[in-house]
Amino acid sequence: MKNKIIVRLRGGLGNQLFQYAFAKRLSLFNNCELVVDHLSGFQRDYKYSRSYALSRFALSSRLASKHEMFFPFERIRRGFAKFFGVNNIPFFCDYLVETEESSNFDPFDFKTKKSMSIIDGYWQSLHYFTDVEQCIRDEYLISPPADAVNLNAASIIDSSNSIAIHVRWFTDNNNLLDYYKNAIALIHTNFSNNTLFIVFSDDPLRSKSFLGLFDNVIYVDWNNDYGGEVNDLWLMTRCKHFIIADSTLSWWGAWLSASDGLRIYPLPNNYLSNNSWSSKLFPNSWIGL
Repeated sequence: MKNKIIVRLRGGLGNQLFQYAFAKRLSLFNNCELVVDHLSGFQRDYKYSRSYALSRFALSSRLASKHEMFFPFERIRRGFAKFFGVNNIPFFCDYLVETEESSNFDPFDFKTKKSMSIIDGYWQSLHYFTDVEQCIRDEYLISPPADAVNLNAASIIDSSNSIAIHVRWFTDNNNLLDYYKNAIALIHTNFSNNTLFIVFSDDPLRSKSFLGLFDNVIYVDWNNDYGGEVNDLWLMTRCKHFIIADSTLSWWGAWLSASDGLRIYPLPNNYLSNNSWSSKLFPNSWIGL
């Protein structure tokens, strides 16, 4: 029987995609079975009430059992496993709990012979899975939505020179206004006609006033139900060019797109105070403003 690597998912869709990609690479590197803990990381998400969001992706792994997630009292039992496993104390000596020590990219080679290794962290770096990129792309194929509104929007996006713009209102965006203006100007410099802006946002009405785009634009304002974030990502991946927010969701939209178009992102030192949003996330071909 193969040893297991169990990835403990948490956060929103973009975060979960980074966590799974990191764990997938580790499972291949260690020839382990990859198992997804889809529950314990959301038990105390009282602020956002987020949940497992990867059910529509073509993942090759299986969901964890309650035993593998240490239910009941998972938090206490996982703490025991971490302490006793590190110190090779009997009963828990076959367990390893690997937590992320820093938000910076850590180029370590994780090797384990433990029967069960639990991966707990965000692991937000492209460099954690560049050597298995095609495998990640294959597993991140999204099953299409069934509704006519999204399918019709996809048809329009496919037939146009589409530019995805993502605006996320989790902070005051006023310091980002120049970024969006400059990014839109760069798009217009490169493409003088036949452009169609596709705006994704958690507040489309506010973004309409903020961006001031009223012609050749579609504001995606219909994916508000549960699972709508996956529909937004599915539409994003069909776009040709990208102006992303400081958000892992639009990062993945740009990265998963098969297009070789422009990908523009905000530089932390120009517009952002979020130090975790850094060069570790971006391929060299992407344009920072």
